[in-house]
Amino acid sequence: MYYRLKDDFAFRGWIGLPYAIKNLEINELEPFFCNKEKFDVLIKCDGRTDIAIDTLNKDIKFVLDRLAAFGALEASKDPLEGLKEYQKYKLYKTAYMESFLWSITGKCNYKCRHCLLSAPSFEQVQLSLEDCKYIIKELETSGVSNVDISGGEPLVRQDFWQIADELSKAGIKVRTIFTNARLINEKFMEELDKRNMYPTFQISFDGTGFHDWLRGVEGAEKETIRAIKLLVQYNRNVDCTMCIHKKNKDSLRDTVKLLSELGVRSLNINAPQCLGCWADYSQKYALSEEEEIEVIKEYIPQYFEDNAPINISIDGYFSGYKGRKEFLMAHIHNVKSADELSKMYICKTARFKSYISPEGKIMPCMGFSGSSLTDKFPNILEKSLAEITTDSFYKDIVCTTKTKFLEKNEECKTCEHLLHCAGGCSACALNDTGDYCGVEIKHCNFFKKNLADEIRKAVPEGIIEI
Repeated sequence: MYYRLKDDFAFRGWIGLPYAIKNLEINELEPFFCNKEKFDVLIKCDGRTDIAIDTLNKDIKFVLDRLAAFGALEASKDPLEGLKEYQKYKLYKTAYMESFLWSITGKCNYKCRHCLLSAPSFEQVQLSLEDCKYIIKELETSGVSNVDISGGEPLVRQDFWQIADELSKAGIKVRTIFTNARLINEKFMEELDKRNMYPTFQISFDGTGFHDWLRGVEGAEKETIRAIKLLVQYNRNVDCTMCIHKKNKDSLRDTVKLLSELGVRSLNINAPQCLGCWADYSQKYALSEEEEIEVIKEYIPQYFEDNAPINISIDGYFSGYKGRKEFLMAHIHNVKSADELSKMYICKTARFKSYISPEGKIMPCMGFSGSSLTDKFPNILEKSLAEITTDSFYKDIVCTTKTKFLEKNEECKTCEHLLHCAGGCSACALNDTGDYCGVEIKHCNFFKKNLADEIRKAVPEGIIEI
């Protein structure tokens, strides 16, 4: 029997994960990773090699059948066309990374009171176009498929479209653009259409009547609503984020209704971290944990009374789904055993999806910006991504497992909540304790204070927890 990898797929490998089949058309799909025994058979799926099916064990037969059903392989009794050159096996010199969130500038046209990068008083770092091209080349030669673009405000760059075009030429998809949306206009939409770009737009909207205050610019709310309408008109997906604080806490219901009417897909609500600019405002305006829980409890019945008008997530405490009588508490994990937990990465997301800062530093996530560890992270302009992902301070952190967390936190080892808690966020722990392997206080309190039951009591009858 002859098998051939279809044109949208290629044989690929990375340091530590050397055997994979990658979909080149749908970048969001994770590669199909396998062991050497299976890969030795799969690599023969070149259209020209006769594979003796009867000699294969059932596991390998299953993999062939699965890939064929998925549309990755075609089969024939007769020889097929050989593989195209780009489909042939390529081993990258980096560890596997799916994507990066890339702050292409530290500059911003707003003066947000909660800015993580302290952009209003930031050093206004913005790498040259040539440096950006170099970074893109590093991403390309490392097999990175996707980037999410952020800032500062990414659209303030005069060469934004040149960067977008360089990413496209490198086969790297812009999956999400994080923006305050003020610079989105008809010309911008025409440029998107010209390039057939359909990223999701992640737009900040901090409550009806309160957006201008947090963003520090008069007219910001009006501009944001205008831009959302334009994006939806052009059939782009729009998700929104909202930073909740004492001034806007009572605007949740009106905000959700408005965004739903505008055609926004989802709203992610979070209390800002006490970092950057917010360190100066948090004492007066930040909600205490107890206050935030009361806001959530008050809003949950309203959300379902309004027939769950939008997908919503509130700080990991509560998630609801548009039009569905279901909810989830993302803080709650279901790890099977302490042994399984000990083998997990300190942050699974950061291991495969990391952050490039405005000056080119590679970090686990944006939450490490401005932390005590910032200066220790390598710069991609000074060290190759191959070196960074295989031998650097960055690599040591993202490859840290929960074993180290358990070693540093004796109380957690015997905690009754351990397998549901799983340790919390390492960036938040760094902010709380000065140690990325420390305990995230807010997450820990969620379990110790039994806040899950408090939230469940606010959910109307007939709504199912999933």
